[in-house]
Amino acid sequence: MGLRFFRRQQIAPGITLNLSKSGASLSLGPKGAKVTVGPRGTQATIGLPGTGLSYTTHLSAPASSSSSSSKALKSASQKSLPSKSSAAAKSAPKKLSLGFFERLMTHPDERILIDGLKHLVDGHLAVAAGIFRQSEHPDAAWLSAVLALQQQDVALAIPFLEKSMAAGPTLGSALNSYGIEASFLLPITPELMVRILPSESGALLTLAEAYQWSGRGSDALITIERLIHRFPDDIVLKLSWIELLLLVRQGDPVAAQIILDATVNIPNETAIHAGCLLYRARAMKQLGLLEEARITLTDGLRRKANRPQELLLAMLYERALIYESTGERAKAKKDLHAINALDGNYEDVADRLANHGSADS
Repeated sequence: MGLRFFRRQQIAPGITLNLSKSGASLSLGPKGAKVTVGPRGTQATIGLPGTGLSYTTHLSAPASSSSSSSKALKSASQKSLPSKSSAAAKSAPKKLSLGFFERLMTHPDERILIDGLKHLVDGHLAVAAGIFRQSEHPDAAWLSAVLALQQQDVALAIPFLEKSMAAGPTLGSALNSYGIEASFLLPITPELMVRILPSESGALLTLAEAYQWSGRGSDALITIERLIHRFPDDIVLKLSWIELLLLVRQGDPVAAQIILDATVNIPNETAIHAGCLLYRARAMKQLGLLEEARITLTDGLRRKANRPQELLLAMLYERALIYESTGERAKAKKDLHAINALDGNYEDVADRLANHGSADS
């Protein structure tokens, strides 16, 4: 989920380890999101700093329900992640201390997982990572991937993410049984981060991002389409999908038409919705629908408050190019000057302004 009109963030920056009465929780990343685990399933809340909005999606359904994930954009005050603390993690949860006979009856791969978890909750991350890699247990593979991402080693994380997918909907069940809530923040943009839990959906989303980080766009597209098939109305997934579709199938009119069909009646509610409008306009432009693309971009630019500058610049630039294509030089020049005022080094704006100046003289 590169969202190319945003500045990219460092992969999973920072790590915190915390223990609570409900067990251990592993959190990677900066502030900006929260996780709620309860009878209605596991919800990830994505904070949009400065907007007062949070995007919430169910990463796993309730145990008694097979319904698809529900999504909502709603007002919420930002929640901070727990502060960095290994002082609270002085001892592993009692559940990780297997008795003699219990240990004999536990599968070797799960015993390795437990040994790694003991080191993990005690803050010995490097030791835990080495132990997890010795196990074939999917939950150990998940934790190996998380710790590899924390070290910004995407190449190492990918095979472990792929291995964790073998568990399907049972991914994370062993961690839950031992009182471990392992999650991390997946940075999508500086304004948007997703809290990922060990689940099939979480692994798919992380794997899609890892593929794109490593330049495997086609694999990323296939992976994100698996999620879109499950959650077709998820606006964050939709934005990631249409971006990848334009990138991987560049110049393909069929892909452009798919994007138009997928973005019909997209409202301009948040930066994520506005991003969808940007890619809708790009698809229109690819199909030669220049006037429709201009109208879409103009609608997207009506709201500038709480919009990332990179998004506004991208929309202004696309509209300027359309104005140039239709011979509306004065309007194109106005947009180019607006871009130059925000960022004097954006794309080829300086050269285009110089060309406009020489043509006017």
